[in-house]
Amino acid sequence: MLEQLGSDFAWAVVEVAPDGILITDDAGSIVLANHRTEEMFGYGPGELLGQPVEILLPEGSRNVHRAHRTRYRAEPRTRAMGSGLDLQGRRRDGTVFPVEISLSPLSHDGELRVIAVIRDISDRIAAEEENRRIRTTLDATHDGVFIFDPVTLRHSYVNLGAIEQTGYTEAELLEMTPVHLNPELDERAFREVLAPLLSGEVSARTLTTVHRRSDGTDVPVEVLVQYPPVRSETSRAVVAIVRDISDRMEADRAIRQSEERMRTLYRVASELRIGSDEQFRETVHAAAVLLGLDGGFLARIEAGTPRVLQSWHADDLEPADLPAELVAMSLQTVAANDVTVRDGSGCFIGAPIEVEGNPFGVIAFYGAVPRDEPWSVADRDFVRLLANWLARTIERNLTEDALLLAQQDLAVTEDRERIARDLHDTVIQRLFAAGMSLQSTISRVADPAARERLEQAVDDLDETIREIRTAIFGLQAPPDGGSGLRGDIVRITNGAREALGFTPRVQFSGAIESIPARVAEHLLPTLREALANVAKHAQASAVRVSIEVDRDVRLRVTDNGIGPGEDVAGGHGVPNLRARAEELGGTFSLAAAPTGGTTLEWCVPVERDDRA
Repeated sequence: MLEQLGSDFAWAVVEVAPDGILITDDAGSIVLANHRTEEMFGYGPGELLGQPVEILLPEGSRNVHRAHRTRYRAEPRTRAMGSGLDLQGRRRDGTVFPVEISLSPLSHDGELRVIAVIRDISDRIAAEEENRRIRTTLDATHDGVFIFDPVTLRHSYVNLGAIEQTGYTEAELLEMTPVHLNPELDERAFREVLAPLLSGEVSARTLTTVHRRSDGTDVPVEVLVQYPPVRSETSRAVVAIVRDISDRMEADRAIRQSEERMRTLYRVASELRIGSDEQFRETVHAAAVLLGLDGGFLARIEAGTPRVLQSWHADDLEPADLPAELVAMSLQTVAANDVTVRDGSGCFIGAPIEVEGNPFGVIAFYGAVPRDEPWSVADRDFVRLLANWLARTIERNLTEDALLLAQQDLAVTEDRERIARDLHDTVIQRLFAAGMSLQSTISRVADPAARERLEQAVDDLDETIREIRTAIFGLQAPPDGGSGLRGDIVRITNGAREALGFTPRVQFSGAIESIPARVAEHLLPTLREALANVAKHAQASAVRVSIEVDRDVRLRVTDNGIGPGEDVAGGHGVPNLRARAEELGGTFSLAAAPTGGTTLEWCVPVERDDRA
């Protein structure tokens, strides 16, 4: 065959060719195979000569190939490499690999020869598979990946995320540049962004901007622009990774709103005391404004029925205008965007209040019109937090009230103990000594009438001692429901809480229980009338009641309200209080307090028995 080629040079060219070259005869036997063919298929020098060409094919393809050879012999023609056929070769060890084959017919001495050029495309197939894997990975990300030429700025590649992000098709995006998508940057400004990258000053830049979708809507995005270091003059590309940050910006906005709500809530509610109308209205008003609503209320649930304790509202919208089932809720956070308010539609959000683990009521807010957006998790958490805050405030108030009552009960108990000790240690001992002296005198008295009177006096002293001991036992025993004058005073001040909205502070000084009954008969109505006047006219948030007993009984009631007005002085209450004081030989005054508010002072003398 070498002689037939006629040239050592031609054979040398065939031998060093990068592709495998073999020639078959009309019967399909290999008559020539270069070194690359033998190397590609794993055969030694000359081992392929005389072998059927099908030896180089997978066993399953050999019979089919024989049919192809028969048809080719009938109509021989040149077939270029890369014709789209999925061809495979079989090595000597049985492994299969992808190949491309070009065929050329050659007529020699009246016989058909076929020249086959074979190329191993395993590396190319692997590269294409890797490319497909990379594209699949890029398409799987939600971020948009844009690759564009740094000179023309035209996109050369966009992933599926870029298509979904912009709303354009792949073909449309490949005809565009980043400037077509960005309403904030023109070409000059965009090239200024790229300049530090192209010059090598920085390897990447990040900017926050917007992309305008095909439907005209703007999407906030964060863009990371990179100019990869591995590049050539003929292959230059800039990569832009674009992330839609709408959710992040919304989350940031919600966090800022939540923080602002918490700051405002803390500012107005840090000193909140339920029962203080002004403070509560300020708190509810601030919370309603933060929620963008018209009003709110605190309701106590009693036997399944809501009773509004405090409310704030605008535009004459009352809690009664809301559906009863919403107002009465107490077991879960409720938020509704379309409820009946008066005769129209509105919105509502509320949360239950639990005090010491037991249902107490509900804090709720309402609007006269439905919201444009549904209630967010931040809105619900805000109302739930406010409900918890109010619950803790109510618990704190109850604790303070219980502590106040305990302090007052302790003061009463201490006074009772002191009086009991004084009676036992002083009065009874003196009476007992007087009785013993009288008894020793009786035996020396001769007059029967005088002796009888002395004996009667001794008996009276004994009875007095027994009565005093009974009184001492009553003083030392626990008070039943706060009996005595102190208990009456405490009951009056506690009873004023509903009218005032808070419990007055009470301070005792001196032997309260020693106040004569005829003074107590005027003292108690005076205290009741004074507290009623504060509730009606003073607009106060605190009241202090002081009762001092020495040579006089002095009642002082001081509030932090708006001060004495004509409506107080012009009524019947003040003259009655003055008349009670004057009837007992005392005085009455009503004046502005030095620190604001009003001070009422009622003072009467106490008649004392010098012998006591």
